[in-house]
Amino acid sequence: MKILIILLFFSFSPMMNGQPIILNTELAAPYQVMEGETLSGKSIKTVNCVLSKLDYEFEMQVVTWKRAMMNVKSNRSNGLFASMNTPDLDDIADISAPIILEKWYFFTLKKGERVDVGDKMRSRVGTIFGSNQYTWLEENGYTNIQGVETFAQLFKLMEIERIDAVLADSKTFYNEMKEAEYPDEYVYNFCKYTPLGVYFSKVFLNKNPEFLMKFNETIAVCSPEVSELTNEEKEKLKQLIRDVISVWKENQVIKSGTKAGNLKHKNISLSNVSELESIWRSEIQNGERPLIDSILNNDLSEYLREIQEKSEGLFTEIFVMDNKGLVVGMCTVTSDYWQGDEEKFTRARAKDLFIDDIDYDSSVQKFQSQINIALKDDNSNETIGVITVGVDLEKALRAVE
Repeated sequence: MKILIILLFFSFSPMMNGQPIILNTELAAPYQVMEGETLSGKSIKTVNCVLSKLDYEFEMQVVTWKRAMMNVKSNRSNGLFASMNTPDLDDIADISAPIILEKWYFFTLKKGERVDVGDKMRSRVGTIFGSNQYTWLEENGYTNIQGVETFAQLFKLMEIERIDAVLADSKTFYNEMKEAEYPDEYVYNFCKYTPLGVYFSKVFLNKNPEFLMKFNETIAVCSPEVSELTNEEKEKLKQLIRDVISVWKENQVIKSGTKAGNLKHKNISLSNVSELESIWRSEIQNGERPLIDSILNNDLSEYLREIQEKSEGLFTEIFVMDNKGLVVGMCTVTSDYWQGDEEKFTRARAKDLFIDDIDYDSSVQKFQSQINIALKDDNSNETIGVITVGVDLEKALRAVE
């Protein structure tokens, strides 16, 4: 039986020629759920918050996902959510910035043998039929996919060893496990981050050209936790620091280059820093760049590039700042020469380590976090500078596991 629920939210100013925005969604705990007769969940609250802050009237209709896609294609609705990037929709709709960041894991039973879920031909993976996970498994070459209607069926299939693993969003999996009162007897391997946004039809956006920009800007206000790392993710990054980064951050090339910068900038004034920053930014735009090249081609920068190249994409950027926050070594050109007023520098100096939140680059669909570590003098243990390492989060989490 198809569920149809319409929620109306009114603003004081009529929008879209007096017509409310119509959005379709499908129930998917914990992001879109029914609490009594009320439609709730994280994605519902985020979309509600954004459109209310922008003072738009809107309706939300709960339908099947197949119907939601058909409605957008036939212009019966203005959009649908929450969706990952979907080729079937890209020709007729544009997706927003993420309103939800799903974290997908392969879950296996503790009592079972360790399963190589990377073996796409042999591993038997279960998931909800028609879900984003099911689509991803198909598109990525998995041949033994078991699609079912409910998580209870997935739990049963795992118990009787008909499948090796379940692919699911971590929050959804644990929510379903709690609902089914299943014991926590699972181990998990990180698969990928999946940003979920709102697809708005191109017909709608062509009539309202500034809408998507405003919508995206407001998401950060309504859903700041989309960019937050969990404690478990931070612990895994700390393990990466212990296993990999700590080894080369003590290298004397890094420390010598940093100390040379400190000596050079020992008596530099704020006005000098401001002048150098202006020169740096102008050189980024121009062909002639003596200041940039003097740093990009020094021994420290060459060493950092060597590290980055050997990481095979794990480290997206590496640069070193002296004790005033001026860049003294870098893999690629940084947007700013002086980083002394930024959290990466101030918090790393104060606490020795600062791991920044998730930064999503929609142009390449990559997730990055910056690890910022204070560099110490071998004798005095005083802070001589800060090293910033940009990490591809998905590669990092898989590497640590």
